[in-house]
Amino acid sequence: MDDELQYIDGNMDGISSARFRIITGQLQSLAGKLGVTGLILADSSGRVLARETGKDWQGDTVACAALTAGSFAAAKELAVMLGESHHFKTVLLEGEKVNILICSVTKDIYLVTVFKTGVALGMARLLVRQTVSRLRQVLRQPETGDEQVSGVMNSRFQALLDDELDRSFNDT
Repeated sequence: MDDELQYIDGNMDGISSARFRIITGQLQSLAGKLGVTGLILADSSGRVLARETGKDWQGDTVACAALTAGSFAAAKELAVMLGESHHFKTVLLEGEKVNILICSVTKDIYLVTVFKTGVALGMARLLVRQTVSRLRQVLRQPETGDEQVSGVMNSRFQALLDDELDRSFNDT
């Protein structure tokens, strides 16, 4: 990635800088493993919370977040119309050059992952699903005292363990 994941000032109300560093660590890990074209963490109104774009990125992250928010909102309405008890957790858009995987992280936050079509969809889904699960844990943890430190340590340890396991599998 050319740009470091950027904190969009003021857009993650109630999120401490320590917690945001954990979130960015998870997203940077995903970007490295998947070789994404772009990552956007956004809310349901289409507001960009964080982003990382590579040299292959073509587009406006703000417009992309707004359009994918609309796409995700449409998918939620389809879920209701089709009798799903909960909204769809993932929306996949397949293109000729890139695919977009939009995943619900919380009720109001979603992750947009843009990656080249050469990346195996199963691998992309697995890695994004793991990242979303970790992001949910971080976002649901309280922001106070020892619980915050414990959450930071658990999330950081998990990220380091995952990276080490990935390296050991790649070495064999």
